[in-house]
Amino acid sequence: MIAASEPPPKIDPPRVKRLRDALDDLGYDHLLRGVRGSYPLTPYPPFEEFRRRARGLPERERLWFDLLLLGRGLPAAAVAVSLGASLSDDLLALGLLRAQGSRLRTPGLGLTSYDGRYIFCSLPVDYPTVRDRERHAYVGPETYLLAHFLAPARTSRALDLCSGSGLIGILLASSAESVLAVDIDPLSVAVGSFNVELNGLGGLVETRQGDLWEPVRGERFDRVVFNAPFVPTPEGYPRLWFRDGGIDGLRVLGPILEGLRDHLAPGGTAVAYVEAFGDLQRPFLADDLARVARKHGLAIDLHLLFRFAMSKALRFAGSSRAIPRAAYRRLAEEQGATRYYQALLRARPGPGTVRVLDSGRYVR
Repeated sequence: MIAASEPPPKIDPPRVKRLRDALDDLGYDHLLRGVRGSYPLTPYPPFEEFRRRARGLPERERLWFDLLLLGRGLPAAAVAVSLGASLSDDLLALGLLRAQGSRLRTPGLGLTSYDGRYIFCSLPVDYPTVRDRERHAYVGPETYLLAHFLAPARTSRALDLCSGSGLIGILLASSAESVLAVDIDPLSVAVGSFNVELNGLGGLVETRQGDLWEPVRGERFDRVVFNAPFVPTPEGYPRLWFRDGGIDGLRVLGPILEGLRDHLAPGGTAVAYVEAFGDLQRPFLADDLARVARKHGLAIDLHLLFRFAMSKALRFAGSSRAIPRAAYRRLAEEQGATRYYQALLRARPGPGTVRVLDSGRYVR
């Protein structure tokens, strides 16, 4: 992703509008739906598979995706021909393209889309075009999964906590009178603010930088959605902040749950995607949720989506290559974990209870 030493994208409304119009004219979202088979499931396609699929596109459209979706560096002359000199200049002025000799490339950002919304966000760590493994403006498969479970009910104020690239807040804007997106990382906030402008939502979605509940102290919301770092992570290794949940997965999730009741309006609801260690019967997170529910007067539903054998989960965990798979295995063994769960969490003010709902969609 964009390095901390590099400036974030600039918000220049006329240039941003020209970019949005150009994407609409190209049919960027529709083409992306057609070329990649996993459009509704993940923000990015497998790199080489997409390149093979895109061979059937005209050269101009293929260059747009090579440059903006895959993050490939391309000759500046070819970019100017395919995008047009004016749009190429706009992208350079906005900081979405950087010159490297005679070539242009994005600063570790890719342009994906979801249901007609355009999102600049960190490139996947397994793309050969990635130089920085930290993903400041994060969108991942779990972000898309969470988006599928956002009910369209009208609300007054909505909060996207740990907002990353801002996709969830942008989606919430379709059913809320106002949306606030909060992230601790200033680069994520900057990219998220750009995405808000790119989607024409500058008057509806506000972005703030700060640590969890601190930027919204004393404020309440009808709807709170969060996609916090939750992966149980061994100590003593470099942290990937977009995924590191500490040894029990609660480094960020715990403080969010503890402060949730104080920021829910009467009748308000919270929705989150979570992952957790567990055994054959349940995720260990259920015990932590029961304690929080009793202490703060919440009714929490934990809807289990998938349960993996630990051997399969360890293959996922080790895919970051930042931490050895053996270290994850030791951490699971220390906690007595034999399964890894993916689940949706829903909370509202209530009698201090937890329900664990089993969807049966398990991979053993």
